[in-house]
Amino acid sequence: MKTAVLMPLMPSHWEAVMTIYESGLATGNATFQVTAPATWEQWDKEHLAHSRFVAKADNDVVGWVALSPTSARNCYKGVCELSIYIDNDYRNKGIGSMLLKAIVESSEAAGVWCLYSSTFPENKASIALQKKFGSSGLNREKTPTIKEPQAPADNRTLALITLCLKAIIVLRSIGYPTQNKTKAATAKLK
Repeated sequence: MKTAVLMPLMPSHWEAVMTIYESGLATGNATFQVTAPATWEQWDKEHLAHSRFVAKADNDVVGWVALSPTSARNCYKGVCELSIYIDNDYRNKGIGSMLLKAIVESSEAAGVWCLYSSTFPENKASIALQKKFGSSGLNREKTPTIKEPQAPADNRTLALITLCLKAIIVLRSIGYPTQNKTKAATAKLK
């Protein structure tokens, strides 16, 4: 692989982004969603206009990262959900780190102070990547079996780990006592 190049995610990347997303969905360990949005317009509407990137290697999109709003309430404008997906053939090659570094820097410039993700514990690579960037596990919760159209096909009970990147650092910077809470949250992940 030649050096990967980072660039803004554009509508012209949609087909490759959707293919990588569908590959992640097929694992059953990426999200509760079981199908990718059918169109660029639908995907675009669900993600923030800032802080979205693709990584390209040999002129192919090999990974992407984007943010979704967590709430329509103004007080949560600085809290965003992180989505990051890497092509199977390019995992463990630094693509995830490159994309995560870019979105942390870009989101900070856009006023985002907390990136969070709800990650299945089976998705060890995603958890490791987020921890590498200082993410702290805030909780681990069992999600009851879901019997809705978007539920995993096997109707299994899933555990979610909520990871939060940046918020602990911000809270510490304003004097919030996070030390004990961080240790307790991290212990829950082990």
